[in-house]
Amino acid sequence: MTAQATTKRSIAAWVVLIESAALLLVTGAWALPASVGARVPNWTAGASVVILIIELVTLMTIPGIRAVSVQTFRQCIRTRIGLAFIGVLAVSLAVLPLIMRGDGTLSGQIKTLLSYGTGIIAGLLALVTIFLGANIVANDIRSKHIFMTVTKPLPKWQYLLGRWMGLVMLNAVLLGLSATGLYGVSQYFRSRPAEINSEDRRVVETEVFKARGRVKPDPFGIDEQVQRRLSQLRQEGRLAEALEAWGMRSGGNAELAQKLLAEEVHKQVVESVSSVGPGGVLRWTFSNVETAGQSIEGKGTVTEIDRTNHVVWVRADKMLLRRVLLSSPVRVDGANGRVVAINDEEMAIQVYAGLYSLNLPNLMGRTVTLFADPTIQVTYKARATGEIPDDMLNGRWAVENPQTRAVHLEERGDVLNRPATLTVSAQVVSDEGKVVVQFQNVSPGSVRISPDEISVLYPAGSFEWNYVRAILLMLLMLVFLAALSVCAGSFVSFPVACMICFTLLPYAMARSFLTDAVKIPASGEVDGLTLIGHYILQFMTVLLPDFSQSLPGDTLVDGLKISWLFVGQTAAVTIAMRTLIVMAIGCLVLRKRELARVQV
Repeated sequence: MTAQATTKRSIAAWVVLIESAALLLVTGAWALPASVGARVPNWTAGASVVILIIELVTLMTIPGIRAVSVQTFRQCIRTRIGLAFIGVLAVSLAVLPLIMRGDGTLSGQIKTLLSYGTGIIAGLLALVTIFLGANIVANDIRSKHIFMTVTKPLPKWQYLLGRWMGLVMLNAVLLGLSATGLYGVSQYFRSRPAEINSEDRRVVETEVFKARGRVKPDPFGIDEQVQRRLSQLRQEGRLAEALEAWGMRSGGNAELAQKLLAEEVHKQVVESVSSVGPGGVLRWTFSNVETAGQSIEGKGTVTEIDRTNHVVWVRADKMLLRRVLLSSPVRVDGANGRVVAINDEEMAIQVYAGLYSLNLPNLMGRTVTLFADPTIQVTYKARATGEIPDDMLNGRWAVENPQTRAVHLEERGDVLNRPATLTVSAQVVSDEGKVVVQFQNVSPGSVRISPDEISVLYPAGSFEWNYVRAILLMLLMLVFLAALSVCAGSFVSFPVACMICFTLLPYAMARSFLTDAVKIPASGEVDGLTLIGHYILQFMTVLLPDFSQSLPGDTLVDGLKISWLFVGQTAAVTIAMRTLIVMAIGCLVLRKRELARVQV
């Protein structure tokens, strides 16, 4: 080997080392504060992603890494393990549309298809990544093939990084093909003929094939109400008695008794602002609601009038009818209303009482102007706290613009304990992005709508771009698993490497659940086993990502937006921090290891 080749190798190693250090420092500077709840600027994740892309490009410009990665890609496709998993993946995607029925509706079928489809793709590719990554490196060492690769012109770190990048290339290709096939099948179901009922079609178009932002209600000032109640107990002379009662439950710990009393008062306050009896009213204010889209304008002819229910039937152009969905807000000559029925030629519009100046008797046969505004949705779930017949909640809803006083009124019945959606015009959103939602309970029993179970959803982009972001999140999971399997295969045999990966994978999938299960309680009293488990999980949390938070299944199925910021943060933390650490460990182990040794 010439001095010039040695110099090039040294320069490449130092460049990669400097870029890795910069990546760790920049990512750690914002990821660590963010992990404890601190707000960080949006551009910080972008800075990490830019450095990450530069480093990946640098790695691929190194001839040794590029050659090994291409050879790994070809080898993986030719192996029996790779071919078997590719075959299983293809068969699964082909059979999945035939067996997915959901709840019997088109929307349920598509949701089930997307949920199980993304899960099957992620699961099978995770398995093939672990098997191939552990097998390639471990088998090279066991069969002594590595001696033909790791020679003086090719450092061991370049060999290991090449193996990892080859696996990433394979995952990118397989994931891209699988995701394209799943998207094509979902679009085929979406284009089902017009006999699908209007409500089902509305759900498909507005709740499945959408990317929607979600806003929770503004805080009710619960902490202030808790302090007022505690002050009231103190003024009434009942605070000492309450603390004494809680002190008996806490074993005489005065500080813990105060904390438990505050938690109980907090629970009571939350219950009081979430529950309402017959005739009572709940009210929420939402901020930072965005609106997107343009009004659709068209002409129509009034063909029928239902004066009792303030409903007019309008024959309109088919292009307009195809773009309007059931329950969509529509204005008739400026009067607010909503679509209550629709077919291929006409739609029935219920005009809101008290909000229109239309002369209904003189409308028959008249040409009117129709406006279909952009929409937002109020989604909620109500639970009974009293006796309600047939589990059917009857209520009056008012969604109001606090600036212009434009309001959407609707009386509806919803099944308790199931999510319900109210579609309203974006006119109810003020210029500052505020919306006021009011619910009046007209059922005979009390109900509860928790602040965590009501939200406003607004348009936030297309389904296609949301789908792309979802697939990128899945790729990031596979990138980490490729690094983990390659690292494990560098110092143990194939079966042991698989065992290590399959032991860590379930933890990464259920990290949030396991962390809560061994969480130290507020009382501080915990057995030794739980304490050990708590600190072990805290250590593993640093090393392993939380796949349950980054896998896109539920978010994609619910039509919720996956932001580029979240993708960037996941990429920076998963690759820049954890994958880099795992690959560094693998490179150090392989560099120090005596390859001629028998592997255990």
